[in-house]
Amino acid sequence: MSKKILILEGSPRKNGNTDLMAQEFAVGATEAGHKVEKIYIKDKTIKGCLGCGACQRNGGSCVQKDDMTEIYEKIAAADAVVFASPVYFYSWTSQIKTVIDRTFAIEPTLTDTKFYMLSAGAAPELKYMENMTKTFELYIDTEKTTATPDMYELNLHPVFHQGTATDQITVTLKNPNDILKDKEVTLVFGIKENENFQPGFVGQRSITINFNDIASKPLWWDSTVESYLGAYDAYKLDEFIKCTGVNDLTGVDETLIRKYALDFKEYIEENGLDIDIPVY
Repeated sequence: MSKKILILEGSPRKNGNTDLMAQEFAVGATEAGHKVEKIYIKDKTIKGCLGCGACQRNGGSCVQKDDMTEIYEKIAAADAVVFASPVYFYSWTSQIKTVIDRTFAIEPTLTDTKFYMLSAGAAPELKYMENMTKTFELYIDTEKTTATPDMYELNLHPVFHQGTATDQITVTLKNPNDILKDKEVTLVFGIKENENFQPGFVGQRSITINFNDIASKPLWWDSTVESYLGAYDAYKLDEFIKCTGVNDLTGVDETLIRKYALDFKEYIEENGLDIDIPVY
């Protein structure tokens, strides 16, 4: 089956070793029947992530408007994304690292996208290259976890990206057969010690996630939100999320809240829903 493959070329040197390797990868993928597109990051204007978190509150839209907008669209349309980068000072190039950081905005939508790394470099010992892909190991605390394996997806051998002091772990929570409509379950996992990493303080070695699908008023549905959306009810919230794709209005500017409310009102009228909201 033909796949769409996007190569993000992070080398500042066109026709350098990494670029040549990416070109050969593209040739092989094309000969195998796949569609390949390559983007040279050095030719794009992409600012560093601000760490503001706005993208996590507004449905994945980055507040910075630059060439990353185009790359977001390309990533969303791809079945697989290849990060190509030489090893600069035992890490990614600044060009590709900036793209990786900015991809955080759309990370929740990438559960079915495959990611690969192409890298070329030279070093006196293999250990310097291994810094690019150091892994750490997680464990599930079976004594404290009440969630069954079909309720979550968690990679127990994630890569800790070189050049960062912190990193991210993706956990996908599931609700098989709507079993969580009337109960809450717990997932507890932590980090194991290995040759690359040592866990920190005992109290900071594990994470507990309690989750359910029980309808309840979210904390962000305050008096400001209520002035536009009216009194809370679970059905209204469910339809609001379907309409806007937004499930959290924490910290969202009031002007944007009003826009969401107006869009929702139009959605209500178009679909003939029995929902009343005060915005006009």
